[in-house]
Amino acid sequence: MEAILSVLQELGIPFQLQEHPATFTVEQSSKIHIDLEGYKVKNLFVKDKKKNYLLITLGKDKRADLKAIAAQQGLGRLSFCDAQELADYLGITPGSVSPLCIMADRDNKVTLLLDRDCKDRFILCHPLRNTATIRISYDDFLRFAGHFGHSVTLLDC
Repeated sequence: MEAILSVLQELGIPFQLQEHPATFTVEQSSKIHIDLEGYKVKNLFVKDKKKNYLLITLGKDKRADLKAIAAQQGLGRLSFCDAQELADYLGITPGSVSPLCIMADRDNKVTLLLDRDCKDRFILCHPLRNTATIRISYDDFLRFAGHFGHSVTLLDC
């Protein structure tokens, strides 16, 4: 997490952080009181058979229609990545997936897809560990992703 905070400070990106007990699922996170105001998200790391990797961030209460997302992106059937792929491509363990993980993808092998409802809002996500939540604005997140050579594709979901 210190790496994230360091980059945010280096880029002059304001953020708020709240520590809390570990959460591994959306259901668990719903039981934690977060004082930060913003759009709570969940994150999925998926791939197709051709090893096209997607990091999908969408509202915590939304259903991810992987078939529709695959069709929209011109990909084959999507499946969830395993713990080793999480470590190799995003540098994290299961339960800590966050759009901020994109900083670990230095080779740009992961496509970043963001729920259109994140636009013009504050995003609440993990700062690479599931024992805290960070609040960052959409525009600042775009700047963060761009710093690591990533663009964001907006999803209608």
